Amino acid sequence: MICLTATNFLSGIEYKDFDKKSNWEKWVYFQTALNEAKRFKIAYQTQRDISKNLFLETEKRDKEILKNFKPNWGFSINASGNLDSNLNGTITINNSYQIYFFKRFYISPGVSFSLGKNLLTNNQVFGGGISFGFGVIFE
Repeated sequence: MICLTATNFLSGIEYKDFDKKSNWEKWVYFQTALNEAKRFKIAYQTQRDISKNLFLETEKRDKEILKNFKPNWGFSINASGNLDSNLNGTITINNSYQIYFFKRFYISPGVSFSLGKNLLTNNQVFGGGISFGFGVIFE
C-alpha cells in the first residue's frame, strides 16, 4: 500500500522499466517512498493522539460535572386513586419536597390530602396528613 501511494505521487517512475534504472535512481525512488510513508505515519499518529486527548479531556470534564453536581432541593406532586372494600372512592394528592445534603442523602417532608365519596351512602370523605421520608442516592 505504501508503494502504491508513493507511485501515485511519483507517477513519472513506473515499474515496467524499473530494471533499467540505475542503482542511484532506485535508491532515490525508495527513499522518496520511505519518506512519504514516514510522513503518512506521523500524520496518522498525530491525528490519533489529538483524537485520544480530546476524548480523554471530554471524559474528564464530564466526570467533573457529574462529581460536582449537587442539587439543593427537589419538588414532587403525586396523585393516586383508591377504592376500598367499603366502596370509599378516594383521590389522594401528595406534595413533597426533597432537601439534599451530603451529596448522597435527602430528607423529604410532605403533605397529603385525600378527597372522596362513599359510593353506597353518598357520604363525603376528606382527610389529610403529613409525611416524612429519608433517601439515599446511588450512582
